[in-house]
Amino acid sequence: MDALQGRRKRRNTVTDSPPLKRRRTTLISERSPLEALPLDLMVKVFCGVEYRDLKQIFHVSKAIRVAVHSDC
Repeated sequence: MDALQGRRKRRNTVTDSPPLKRRRTTLISERSPLEALPLDLMVKVFCGVEYRDLKQIFHVSKAIRVAVHSDC
């Protein structure tokens, strides 16, 4: 066996399945003060943000994504 083969891990598809993705649970205490705001207040905050900045803010969290998609 050469060195390259020694480094490779052989996977048995039955016993060595890839790990499942874990869902991250967020407790209320872990949320940012911005995310803790009611949706209507978040929308008012984001109405004053320029579009190019909204594109970046959009990726922060699901709660913020919902507020960004709301109408002003």
